[in-house]
Amino acid sequence: QQMQQQQMQQQQLMQQQRNQPQMGQQPQMGQQFGQQGGQMQMGQQMGQQMGQQMGQAGGLPGASSYSVSTRGNDAGEVVIRTLVGEYVEQGANHGRKVYQKVVDKPGADFVEVFLYYWDSRDGPNFEGWWFGNKLGGTQVWSHCQDQSMTVPDAGWKIPWDGTVRSTLVVAPKGSQGQLP
Repeated sequence: QQMQQQQMQQQQLMQQQRNQPQMGQQPQMGQQFGQQGGQMQMGQQMGQQMGQQMGQAGGLPGASSYSVSTRGNDAGEVVIRTLVGEYVEQGANHGRKVYQKVVDKPGADFVEVFLYYWDSRDGPNFEGWWFGNKLGGTQVWSHCQDQSMTVPDAGWKIPWDGTVRSTLVVAPKGSQGQLP
């Protein structure tokens, strides 16, 4: 029943997007984008709708948790500190699992971080895996243009529209590729 509601909401959302005028619109990933300080700003309405649509991940491939680390001298950078940590499965979006960063003790600089996949419905530039503050949220820090069913271990751009940061490593928790 929940799956049917999600599918119905997704169909309604797609219908709304089709009915919007196309002339003079800015590039979209379900909503307007603008770059500010290396972060992507997205419209609130779509982010809220997509957050409500996050479904169950039963039967999808991929580990139940991932570890994000750095193998470079960039551990002090704010974006790297934001991304590094353990992520646990929290549902699904666009046919892939969604993960949320685990935080032991939220401090003054606490920010929620999600790792999720966005499909090609808004064009090839927006397809791939993302680190953001929420599913379809207002800020993203990193993007990997990879269509795999599981989280890619490398190829992450920081900022999201910058160059690939080879020092960032994403590995299934407990795997051989995980760094201490």
